[in-house]
Amino acid sequence: MYILTEITDVGGSEFDSLFSSSLYHMDAGTFSWGFLDNPQTEEEKRESMRNKFYHILDKTKILNGVGLLWKKDDVPIHLAIGVFNSFDSNYLTFIYALYGPDANGSKSWLHDEDYLTITKDFFVSQYGIAGYKINCINNSTIMNYHLNKPQNLYDITVDDVYSTANGIDLAKISYTYK
Repeated sequence: MYILTEITDVGGSEFDSLFSSSLYHMDAGTFSWGFLDNPQTEEEKRESMRNKFYHILDKTKILNGVGLLWKKDDVPIHLAIGVFNSFDSNYLTFIYALYGPDANGSKSWLHDEDYLTITKDFFVSQYGIAGYKINCINNSTIMNYHLNKPQNLYDITVDDVYSTANGIDLAKISYTYK
């Protein structure tokens, strides 16, 4: 059973376990540490990421920031931080996300329609939005995952590919619920 909740704190074990599960993939190319001033050690990376999550959740700095935690059978599987898009208020734009395995050690939940449906239902009922957007490194494995989700719940479009100030090519992907 999946549960999705809003969060305001990333100081505990849920963040730590999801960060540890994600670190290998982030280091393998799904994330550029240049976005966090190039921390070197695992602990520096963890704390840089945690501080960025807190920054986005700090309502005195970013009024429209939101944190979300997904659990499957009471095991944290996904933590994401985003903002309600100030240019298009019909979308939540995710900034950072961490992914982990379920109690069976699997990440097959990433393609589970129950997980995708609970997300859609939560976003529509709680926020009244048309969908969500993400930015990810262009042509990365995480981009391939995002483009190959089951598409019966939403239309998926690549809105833009652009270069950041530090030379990273990002793709902006939109998911509009059907």
